[in-house]
Amino acid sequence: MTDDPTPAPCALCAAEPRDEISHIIPAFVYRWLKQSSPTGFIRAAANPNKRLQDGPKQRLLGRACEDLFSGWENQFAETVFREVHHKRNNHLNFSYGDWLAKFCVGTSWRSLAYLLEAKPDVVLPFGHEAAARDALEVWRTYLLGGSRFIAPHWQYFLILDTPTNVPNEADRSDMTTFIHRGVDIDTMHAPDECYVFTKLCNVLIVGSVLDANPRQWQGCKVGLSGGNYRCPQDFRVSGCFTKYIETALDQIRQARREISTAQVEKMTATLRRRHSSAAEG
Repeated sequence: MTDDPTPAPCALCAAEPRDEISHIIPAFVYRWLKQSSPTGFIRAAANPNKRLQDGPKQRLLGRACEDLFSGWENQFAETVFREVHHKRNNHLNFSYGDWLAKFCVGTSWRSLAYLLEAKPDVVLPFGHEAAARDALEVWRTYLLGGSRFIAPHWQYFLILDTPTNVPNEADRSDMTTFIHRGVDIDTMHAPDECYVFTKLCNVLIVGSVLDANPRQWQGCKVGLSGGNYRCPQDFRVSGCFTKYIETALDQIRQARREISTAQVEKMTATLRRRHSSAAEG
């Protein structure tokens, strides 16, 4: 009988073992998705024929660093996520301290670390691997308190709503589904741009990995020491944002084509049971 191999060191502090299996997307997002789902289940566009109970997890952090993330996540969940999703307040105005920057940086760091570790053979377009490693190190140092700066790897935060000028009804339906219920981690690229996108239903967090023109982002940059968020207001974003939305809509359309008849029947039966139980109650 051989001993279990020694766990790798924590990806954040490198001092503790990776003894925590971390949610990449905070657990409160998936709890809300299940609670608000007509069927009580969630599905991903990547595999629409499989019901999911939770989001992706990875052994990434030690216990102390996991607790560090939890504090920022709890603050965000109470101040922002609950207001937007449980109270349906998409026009949210709030003042924030440095907890929002810590939450956004932590989210982008975790998402990018997960993508690079989970898909080590996937080469980032345009040779952006070096920029990604630099972003991870800058964010890691900031989260541990070793630096008060993250330039040039800024964080952008948006509360999304369905645009009013979507001409095609089918596209509008897909857009509404993605904007309000889409949960996603992805990177988007142009020759002189690279970002990690983390979408928590109506909330979008964008971490800048490489950006030759950061001034193209207006009205959504997260202040490191605090600030005020006003929604709605005029935002300006990179063209990679539009590309990200278009890619997500293509994935939704593809998932609709791939879902099996058996799964459609299961969803219909589940809806009928839930409606029947609600009527009897």
